[in-house]
Amino acid sequence: MVFFHGGTLCGKVAHCSRKGRLKARLRRSFAIGKAVFQAASNAIFVHRKESP
Repeated sequence: MVFFHGGTLCGKVAHCSRKGRLKARLRRSFAIGKAVFQAASNAIFVHRKESP
């Protein structure tokens, strides 16, 4: 098993898988936060549109 990270081949599976998992978790939480922020801003926009 070989992992790519930062454009370099890495054979240290445990090290890279740990790093990858951490990165994946960060990316996932960031995506969730982005989605929540987008939903909130959309709701605010709709509310502003409806109220005179």
